[in-house]
Amino acid sequence: MTTVAKVHAVLSGLLGDVPAPTVRMGRSGYHVAIDLDLAEHERRSEHEAGALERLAEIEVLDQLPLSIPISRDSLSRYQRKILEALRPGMITELEDEFVRLARRPLRPSIAVITARTWSTGGWAASQFAPFCGRVVVLPTTAERRDDFEIAVGEALLFGIGLYVWDQGEAREIVHPAPFAQLRWTAMGWFFAERLYGALCTRAEAQSSSCAVAHPSSAVGGLIFTPDSTESMAWRPTASRIS
Repeated sequence: MTTVAKVHAVLSGLLGDVPAPTVRMGRSGYHVAIDLDLAEHERRSEHEAGALERLAEIEVLDQLPLSIPISRDSLSRYQRKILEALRPGMITELEDEFVRLARRPLRPSIAVITARTWSTGGWAASQFAPFCGRVVVLPTTAERRDDFEIAVGEALLFGIGLYVWDQGEAREIVHPAPFAQLRWTAMGWFFAERLYGALCTRAEAQSSSCAVAHPSSAVGGLIFTPDSTESMAWRPTASRIS
C-alpha cells in the first residue's frame, strides 16, 4: 500500500471520515494535515499573491495589526522597505499609511511521519513540535521487542502518536497528545506559508494559477502531495487567523 494511503488511514481514524487536506514536505515521508483558511486563500488567488517566501517579510507583517491603517512615520526605514517590496495583495499602500491584508493562509493540524525505525521517525516528529500534533507510522517489523518498548515509552513521554502498519491497517499503539498553541510566532506563520507555497506549486502545475478547486467539486477525499500524481480535497475552515 502506498504512503499516501497509509496517511489517509491514520487521519481517518484521528479526524473522522471527512477528508483532511495534507501537504507533503518535499520528497520526504512527512505529510501535514491542514485547515485551510478558504477566505484568505480566495483573496490571495484573486491577487495571484501566492505564499510569502521570506521570514523577514512575515516578521514585519506580524508587527502590524490586521486591517488597521498604520502611519508610515511610525515605522522604521527597514520596515517600510520590506512592506514596499511585498507583492500585491499582502498590504494596501496608501499615501501616508500601510494596511496589512495578509494573514496565515492555513493552520497545520497534525504531521504524519512514515518511517522504518522509531529513532528516525521520532527525530523527524520532534521537528514539528512547535507547530502541530505528531504521529509516527512504523512497519510491524520495525523494532525488536526491547526497542519497541522504548519507542512506546518515548512516544508517551513526548506526546507523539505511534501507529503500526499491520496487515493493511493502521493499528494505534499510542494516541497523539492534543496540540496546544502556546503562542503565535513569526516562525509559526512562516511554517504555514511553506505549506501554502507547496499547495500553490502543485496547483500551478495543474492550472494557470494558485486557484485550487472549490471543496464542493472534490470527489473521494483525495490527498494533496506535491511530489505525486494525487490531487487534493479539503475541509474548509471558517476561522479567521490573524
